[in-house]
Amino acid sequence: MGLHLNLEKVFQDNMKKVGVTRKNNFIINTSNNPTKEERKRQIEENSLKYGLSKEEVKAIKLPRWRTEGFLTLDEIETDKLSTLEKLIHLENLKKEIEMRLTTIQKGE
Repeated sequence: MGLHLNLEKVFQDNMKKVGVTRKNNFIINTSNNPTKEERKRQIEENSLKYGLSKEEVKAIKLPRWRTEGFLTLDEIETDKLSTLEKLIHLENLKKEIEMRLTTIQKGE
């Protein structure tokens, strides 16, 4: 299912490197492209050095997003969402209500 890396560790190690070409603080490759073998070796090394354990990956909670429309207040107030998710959904709902009120007030 792809790489699961601790991005903070990668960032900290990359910021310590000197003599590399950077663009927006990201290290960019200025040499030849790696071969398939080199790329595979780099991925394995980075997975060992920066990889997350299965327990760490399982503990990650991603926010739930709806692709269409907004959550209702009842959906937001369930115990299925974290406090942060509830705040985000409430803020999104607030913005949408304010936008629609402005439209109504303008008579559109």
